[in-house]
Amino acid sequence: MMPWSQYMHDAQNTGLDESTSPLVPKSNEFMPTALAYNWPNPVGVSDDFKTYIRYFLSDDAKVHIRIFDPAGDLVTEFDGPGYGGFDNEIAWNVSKIQSGIYFAHIDASGSNKSGYAIIKIAVVK
Repeated sequence: MMPWSQYMHDAQNTGLDESTSPLVPKSNEFMPTALAYNWPNPVGVSDDFKTYIRYFLSDDAKVHIRIFDPAGDLVTEFDGPGYGGFDNEIAWNVSKIQSGIYFAHIDASGSNKSGYAIIKIAVVK
């Protein structure tokens, strides 16, 4: 493996740059609820009726997302990416959905961990 020549050095590669901090993980939790959200929110015509559901996982996992209306009826469901150590994101096209508030229930289950998050999505047409 070849080392990265600029790691912990300044641009001229003259010596150690101590102002650079080492990489720190986003969270020690398996699926932190603070790192689960959608954007843009609210979503509407100016966004081509697409919202992106984003969540962070500390380990690889199987992810299943279910969207509910306020009455608790299932609107749609799909599987999302489940890469550990990264922000995962999936697009939801709301062009056939009526205006209102929806809830995305994100379930993640890994080899020995599981977690969930619920986010509120506003659709404006």
